[in-house]
Amino acid sequence: MYTLAGCSVAFIIGYAGITGDYQNVYNNLGLPVLFYSAGVFYFLKTRNLRVKKPVEQWVINGSKLTFGVYAIHVFLLTELQKLFPYTGHPLVYVLGSFAVVLTASFIVSFVLSKIPVLKSVVRG
Repeated sequence: MYTLAGCSVAFIIGYAGITGDYQNVYNNLGLPVLFYSAGVFYFLKTRNLRVKKPVEQWVINGSKLTFGVYAIHVFLLTELQKLFPYTGHPLVYVLGSFAVVLTASFIVSFVLSKIPVLKSVVRG
């Protein structure tokens, strides 16, 4: 499973670097996303993860915000791409976009969860 995920990442980045067609890197409906998701799921499922109580509580609290993160991330990603169009190496751009959008999505979801009317919407 790791091999499939790694090969699909290498293929997409290599293809984008050679052809200049970066649309496949950002295509969330493509087959590579299936491999990425399956690889991450398999990696986490096969680990005997033991965490300390504060980390466990942090994960539980963060998991309550994931629906809001899912709902808002597309909007934030679209706006980020408008503000900062692609320049430079695709791997740096993709990882940078991921970090910024994930962080901003959690912050927005957290803020919205503090508003009583929106709390049930953000938390699913």
